[in-house]
Amino acid sequence: MVVENKEYFMAKWKEQLESEDVLIRITAKNFIGFFKEAETINEFNVEFFFNLVEKITVWNVEILMISFLDGSEIKSITEKYNQSK
Repeated sequence: MVVENKEYFMAKWKEQLESEDVLIRITAKNFIGFFKEAETINEFNVEFFFNLVEKITVWNVEILMISFLDGSEIKSITEKYNQSK
């Protein structure tokens, strides 16, 4: 989703480069670097994950909230859990 909406996020991170908070500026700079040439990935990349994600909150079997280090959050709807397995 971030890659598909890269322009929105790049604008947000560029604004954060002007923040008085040094941590926000550093995080924004890192995110710009990560996503400058980013493309959609098809497999899990552990290093990329730990550079971007702060936490994942599980609301229920179907809904996850992914919180990124830059403060962005994305709601993810997973496939319906099949309890018969």
